[in-house]
Amino acid sequence: MGNLLEAFIIGGLGMYPVLVAGLILITAAIRYAIDCEPIRQRFIVAMALVIAAMMLFFGVCGVVSALSGAADASEADRATGIARGLSMTINVWGLGLLVYVLTSIAIAIGVYRDGRRQLKAIGP
Repeated sequence: MGNLLEAFIIGGLGMYPVLVAGLILITAAIRYAIDCEPIRQRFIVAMALVIAAMMLFFGVCGVVSALSGAADASEADRATGIARGLSMTINVWGLGLLVYVLTSIAIAIGVYRDGRRQLKAIGP
């Protein structure tokens, strides 16, 4: 648990919007898995694109932080500044990918359940 909290803190400000949007996305995917309503698919795709844009934006911010930290640091501390900035990027991407994995599992369940429902409607 400590490592997850530490990774969240290291990820910086970008972790919060990705987490909030990710919880919305996972909730929508779980609701799709439960009721198989096709209208939810458009919302899920739109939220997935929002999270991808957030991951890209905050990833670029982490790289900029790494490079600006390296430019301002002494030669001995330059590698530490780069590592700190890049760890922000990797943690935000890690959270976004975790959201995508959990969402994909819920969507797969919903697609399977919807297929079974359609097969039952067709009959034997």
